[in-house]
This record gives sequence, C-alpha cells and structure tokens, in this order.
Amino acid sequence: MSTDLPKPDFARLLADAKLPEKTVPVCLRGDLVADFEAADRELEQAQKKPSTSLAGSGTATLLERLEALEAEMAEHTYTFRLRAMPRHAWRELMAAHPPRKGDDGELVIEDRITGANRTTVFEPLVRASIVDPELTDAQFAELVGKLTDRQFEDLTTAAWDLNQGSVDIPFSRAASRARRTTSDE
Repeated sequence: MSTDLPKPDFARLLADAKLPEKTVPVCLRGDLVADFEAADRELEQAQKKPSTSLAGSGTATLLERLEALEAEMAEHTYTFRLRAMPRHAWRELMAAHPPRKGDDGELVIEDRITGANRTTVFEPLVRASIVDPELTDAQFAELVGKLTDRQFEDLTTAAWDLNQGSVDIPFSRAASRARRTTSDE
C-alpha cells in the first residue's frame, strides 16, 4: 500500500511563485526610544526601593508613562517590507561592488567573507530590497540619514538574508501555543 501524497501541480505553483519577503519595524522617533529606556530604568529603580509612604513607590505613574511612550512609539513606527532581488539583479549588485584589496594585494577579510565591498554594497542592497514604502531616491537618502547604525543594520540583515539565506517555511510559536491551549479545552 502506497502512502505517497499526490504531487502538486508544478505549473500552478510556478505561476504563483513570488520572491521571499520580510518585514522590519523601525521606530523613526529615536528620541522616544531614549525616553522609554530612561523611564524603564526609573521603574526598575523604583521597584527596588521599599515603599515607605502611603503614596507608594511611584511605580503606577512610571507604568503609565511607559504605556504612553509605547503608544507614541507605535504611532511613529513604520514596518518596512523588503523583498529578495531576482538572481540576475543580485549578481549584478554584487559584481558592481567587488571586494577590496588591501595594500598587500590580498582581499580585505570582511569583504572576502561577504564577497562584496562592505563599505559600498549595503545602501544599494537595502534600496533595491525595500518595496514598502515606495521611496524616491531623495526619501531614501533622507531615511538613511535619520536611521541609527543599528536600525540600518536591521534593514541590511533582512535584505542580505532574503538574497543570500535559505527560505524556510516559518514556524509560529504563538500559534503552536494557541493550538495546544484550544486542544486542551
């Protein structure tokens, strides 16, 4: 007895094929992040102090401040959608940014690892990978000028992984927990 499942219709799958995509949320108000971190530190300190008054340690006020900052940060966060480049475009990008050679004639180690000039390849990679929002070149330049290195690295990592990494079927831990909870009922 054969337990083989029927093969899917390859022509239909191919017609429906799309390049992989990822989303990266970025808070465009870094000042709010700093305010949140400061309020969070204050809350940690307040929770460590024993309450000696009827007014308490002030944690309720700090919690309200953190919640307000979270809401404000959410209002200023954009979830960027990035898409892998077609293979030919990826190869053209990599060829346009060849690894650098040092004074000794050898490839610079960082460039040898990535196979590209790390000082020039990432901005065009991110620019080519962002599909939402649709940005003009001027808007992209303004965006890059307002991102921290870490925020830009998050976008770069997503773009690099889309083009260089493997595409796995995602697993949702939250959905798995929810399924277990509903099956226990």
